[in-house]
Amino acid sequence: MISLVTVCLFLLLAVVWLYPSKLEGPAVMGEIAEIFIRSIGPWSGIVFFAGAFAALYSTAFNYFDGWPRVVAACSRNLFRRTAALEGLTRERLAGEHRRRWYSEYNIYRLTMLFSLVAAVGIIAGLPRPVFLVLLASALALFIAPVIYFLNIYLCLKIIPREDAGFYPSPFATGASLASFAVFSAFTLIAMLELIFGIQVFGRS
Repeated sequence: MISLVTVCLFLLLAVVWLYPSKLEGPAVMGEIAEIFIRSIGPWSGIVFFAGAFAALYSTAFNYFDGWPRVVAACSRNLFRRTAALEGLTRERLAGEHRRRWYSEYNIYRLTMLFSLVAAVGIIAGLPRPVFLVLLASALALFIAPVIYFLNIYLCLKIIPREDAGFYPSPFATGASLASFAVFSAFTLIAMLELIFGIQVFGRS
Protein backbone atom coordinates (compact mmCIF):
# COMPACT_ATOMS: atom_id res chain seq x y z
CA MET A 1 0.00 0.00 0.00
CA ILE A 2 2.85 2.39 0.84
CA SER A 3 4.50 1.63 -2.50
CA LEU A 4 1.21 2.18 -4.34
CA VAL A 5 0.65 5.57 -2.68
CA THR A 6 4.25 6.59 -3.39
CA VAL A 7 3.96 5.61 -7.06
CA CYS A 8 0.68 7.53 -7.39
CA LEU A 9 2.29 10.63 -5.88
CA PHE A 10 5.20 10.49 -8.32
CA LEU A 11 2.86 9.97 -11.27
CA LEU A 12 0.69 12.91 -10.21
CA LEU A 13 3.76 15.13 -9.84
CA ALA A 14 4.97 14.02 -13.28
CA VAL A 15 1.61 14.84 -14.87
CA VAL A 16 1.52 18.29 -13.24
CA TRP A 17 5.09 18.98 -14.42
CA LEU A 18 4.53 17.69 -17.98
CA TYR A 19 1.09 19.24 -18.47
CA PRO A 20 0.81 22.39 -16.35
CA SER A 21 -2.65 23.95 -16.43
CA LYS A 22 -4.56 26.68 -14.60
CA LEU A 23 -8.00 25.32 -15.44
CA GLU A 24 -10.64 25.10 -12.73
CA GLY A 25 -14.12 23.67 -12.40
CA PRO A 26 -15.70 21.34 -14.97
CA ALA A 27 -12.97 22.13 -17.53
CA VAL A 28 -10.53 20.07 -15.47
CA MET A 29 -12.25 16.83 -16.56
CA GLY A 30 -11.72 17.65 -20.23
CA GLU A 31 -8.12 18.62 -19.55
CA ILE A 32 -7.45 15.27 -17.85
CA ALA A 33 -8.94 13.47 -20.85
CA GLU A 34 -6.70 15.53 -23.14
CA ILE A 35 -3.64 14.44 -21.15
CA PHE A 36 -4.55 10.79 -21.77
CA ILE A 37 -5.19 11.44 -25.47
CA ARG A 38 -1.92 13.33 -26.00
CA SER A 39 0.14 10.83 -23.98
CA ILE A 40 -1.27 7.47 -25.06
CA GLY A 41 -3.45 8.05 -28.10
CA PRO A 42 -6.97 9.01 -29.19
CA TRP A 43 -8.39 5.61 -28.19
CA SER A 44 -7.51 6.25 -24.53
CA GLY A 45 -10.09 9.05 -24.35
CA ILE A 46 -12.87 6.50 -24.81
CA VAL A 47 -11.43 4.36 -22.02
CA PHE A 48 -11.12 7.40 -19.74
CA PHE A 49 -14.68 8.59 -20.27
CA ALA A 50 -16.03 5.04 -19.94
CA GLY A 51 -14.27 4.78 -16.55
CA ALA A 52 -15.57 8.20 -15.50
CA PHE A 53 -19.11 7.21 -16.51
CA ALA A 54 -18.83 3.92 -14.59
CA ALA A 55 -17.63 5.75 -11.47
CA LEU A 56 -20.43 8.32 -11.63
CA TYR A 57 -23.08 5.70 -12.41
CA SER A 58 -22.03 3.43 -9.54
CA THR A 59 -22.09 6.40 -7.15
CA ALA A 60 -25.57 7.43 -8.26
CA PHE A 61 -26.79 3.82 -8.15
CA ASN A 62 -25.49 3.36 -4.59
CA TYR A 63 -27.12 6.63 -3.55
CA PHE A 64 -30.54 5.78 -5.01
CA ASP A 65 -30.51 2.44 -3.22
CA GLY A 66 -28.62 3.29 -0.02
CA TRP A 67 -30.36 6.52 0.99
CA PRO A 68 -33.90 5.04 0.84
CA ARG A 69 -32.70 2.03 2.84
CA VAL A 70 -31.35 4.34 5.55
CA VAL A 71 -34.64 6.29 5.70
CA ALA A 72 -36.68 3.07 5.82
CA ALA A 73 -34.48 1.54 8.55
CA CYS A 74 -34.64 4.73 10.65
CA SER A 75 -38.43 4.81 10.29
CA ARG A 76 -38.59 1.18 11.37
CA ASN A 77 -36.56 1.96 14.49
CA LEU A 78 -38.56 5.10 15.32
CA PHE A 79 -42.16 4.10 14.63
CA ARG A 80 -43.91 1.01 15.94
CA ARG A 81 -46.34 0.69 13.05
CA THR A 82 -43.43 0.65 10.59
CA ALA A 83 -41.57 -1.85 12.79
CA ALA A 84 -44.60 -4.15 12.65
CA LEU A 85 -44.34 -4.13 8.84
CA GLU A 86 -40.58 -4.44 8.46
CA GLY A 87 -38.74 -6.03 5.58
CA LEU A 88 -37.63 -5.16 2.05
CA THR A 89 -37.06 -8.59 0.50
CA ARG A 90 -39.79 -10.28 -1.53
CA GLU A 91 -39.84 -13.28 0.80
CA ARG A 92 -40.89 -11.10 3.75
CA LEU A 93 -43.48 -8.97 1.96
CA ALA A 94 -47.15 -9.72 2.63
CA GLY A 95 -50.26 -7.89 1.47
CA GLU A 96 -50.10 -5.39 4.34
CA HIS A 97 -46.53 -4.45 3.45
CA ARG A 98 -47.67 -3.27 0.03
CA ARG A 99 -50.96 -1.66 1.08
CA ARG A 100 -49.80 0.42 4.05
CA TRP A 101 -47.85 3.53 3.07
CA TYR A 102 -45.95 3.48 6.37
CA SER A 103 -44.50 -0.02 5.89
CA GLU A 104 -40.72 -0.18 5.62
CA TYR A 105 -41.05 -1.34 2.00
CA ASN A 106 -43.28 1.57 0.96
CA ILE A 107 -41.18 4.16 2.79
CA TYR A 108 -38.18 2.76 0.89
CA ARG A 109 -40.03 3.13 -2.42
CA LEU A 110 -41.41 6.60 -1.61
CA THR A 111 -37.93 7.86 -0.67
CA MET A 112 -36.52 6.50 -3.91
CA LEU A 113 -39.30 8.25 -5.87
CA PHE A 114 -38.65 11.49 -4.00
CA SER A 115 -34.92 11.24 -4.83
CA LEU A 116 -35.68 10.74 -8.52
CA VAL A 117 -38.14 13.67 -8.73
CA ALA A 118 -35.83 15.95 -6.72
CA ALA A 119 -32.80 15.05 -8.88
CA VAL A 120 -34.66 15.73 -12.13
CA GLY A 121 -36.02 19.00 -10.72
CA ILE A 122 -32.56 20.13 -9.64
CA ILE A 123 -30.99 19.30 -13.02
CA ALA A 124 -33.80 20.99 -14.93
CA GLY A 125 -34.39 24.03 -12.72
CA LEU A 126 -31.16 24.91 -10.93
CA PRO A 127 -28.69 26.97 -12.99
CA ARG A 128 -25.67 25.71 -11.01
CA PRO A 129 -26.37 22.24 -9.55
CA VAL A 130 -22.85 22.21 -8.06
CA PHE A 131 -24.20 24.77 -5.56
CA LEU A 132 -25.98 21.89 -3.81
CA VAL A 133 -22.66 20.12 -3.32
CA LEU A 134 -21.32 23.20 -1.54
CA LEU A 135 -24.52 23.44 0.50
CA ALA A 136 -24.31 19.77 1.49
CA SER A 137 -20.69 20.27 2.52
CA ALA A 138 -21.68 23.25 4.67
CA LEU A 139 -24.47 21.23 6.32
CA ALA A 140 -22.03 18.38 6.95
CA LEU A 141 -19.80 20.92 8.68
CA PHE A 142 -22.61 21.60 11.16
CA ILE A 143 -23.65 17.97 11.64
CA ALA A 144 -20.30 16.15 11.69
CA PRO A 145 -19.28 17.12 15.27
CA VAL A 146 -22.75 16.12 16.52
CA ILE A 147 -22.49 12.69 14.92
CA TYR A 148 -18.95 12.32 16.27
CA PHE A 149 -20.13 13.10 19.81
CA LEU A 150 -23.14 10.76 19.55
CA ASN A 151 -20.84 7.91 18.52
CA ILE A 152 -18.73 8.43 21.64
CA TYR A 153 -21.80 8.85 23.86
CA LEU A 154 -23.56 5.74 22.59
CA CYS A 155 -20.42 3.62 22.92
CA LEU A 156 -20.25 4.63 26.59
CA LYS A 157 -23.98 4.18 27.25
CA ILE A 158 -24.91 1.09 25.25
CA ILE A 159 -21.84 -1.15 25.59
CA PRO A 160 -21.76 -2.77 29.08
CA ARG A 161 -18.77 -1.84 31.23
CA GLU A 162 -18.18 -5.52 31.89
CA ASP A 163 -17.54 -6.13 28.19
CA ALA A 164 -13.84 -5.32 28.29
CA GLY A 165 -13.35 -6.30 24.66
CA PHE A 166 -15.65 -3.58 23.32
CA TYR A 167 -16.16 -1.00 26.08
CA PRO A 168 -13.85 2.00 25.44
CA SER A 169 -10.83 2.13 27.73
CA PRO A 170 -10.08 5.34 29.68
CA PHE A 171 -7.33 6.15 27.18
CA ALA A 172 -9.66 5.64 24.19
CA THR A 173 -12.38 7.73 25.85
CA GLY A 174 -9.97 10.54 26.68
CA ALA A 175 -8.47 10.51 23.18
CA SER A 176 -11.94 10.56 21.64
CA LEU A 177 -13.10 13.49 23.77
CA ALA A 178 -9.88 15.39 23.01
CA SER A 179 -10.37 14.72 19.30
CA PHE A 180 -13.98 15.89 19.60
CA ALA A 181 -12.85 19.15 21.23
CA VAL A 182 -10.25 19.81 18.52
CA PHE A 183 -12.69 18.80 15.77
CA SER A 184 -15.39 21.11 17.16
CA ALA A 185 -12.94 24.00 17.49
CA PHE A 186 -11.76 23.70 13.88
CA THR A 187 -15.38 23.35 12.71
CA LEU A 188 -16.28 26.56 14.57
CA ILE A 189 -13.30 28.37 13.06
CA ALA A 190 -14.24 27.21 9.56
CA MET A 191 -17.85 28.31 10.08
CA LEU A 192 -16.76 31.75 11.28
CA GLU A 193 -14.53 32.20 8.24
CA LEU A 194 -16.87 30.73 5.61
CA ILE A 195 -20.20 32.13 6.80
CA PHE A 196 -19.36 35.34 8.64
CA GLY A 197 -16.05 36.19 6.97
CA ILE A 198 -14.28 36.44 10.33
CA GLN A 199 -10.60 35.55 10.01
CA VAL A 200 -9.65 33.78 13.24
CA PHE A 201 -6.06 33.36 12.14
CA GLY A 202 -4.45 36.25 10.25
CA ARG A 203 -3.38 35.76 6.64
CA SER A 204 0.02 36.84 5.53
